[in-house]
Amino acid sequence: MLNISAIVAGVAFVRLPAANVVVMLEASQLSRSAATRSRLIAVHRAGGYLFVILLCIMAYSMTLYRRDAVLKWLRDCETPAAAAGQRSSRHGSPRGMRSRAAAKQ
Repeated sequence: MLNISAIVAGVAFVRLPAANVVVMLEASQLSRSAATRSRLIAVHRAGGYLFVILLCIMAYSMTLYRRDAVLKWLRDCETPAAAAGQRSSRHGSPRGMRSRAAAKQ
């Protein structure tokens, strides 16, 4: 199932910088008054700060996700045969390959 908050964050991660560029382009028009230009630059600055905050939150959540995935992978790799010091069939021949003696039986 898709995580709705991750989808919303991803969409915001794309749209926020796009809107920020449009705001700065609007502020750079010569026909704007000084007060309007300063307000648009302030909005651009706030959008930049929001983008950095969103980036940090997404990086933190991805780090947690990857950490949990790596820990799960490490638990799955630790088989009873490996814990006993024996070679596990999982680490033996490639998947689907059997010896000729086993194939004849």
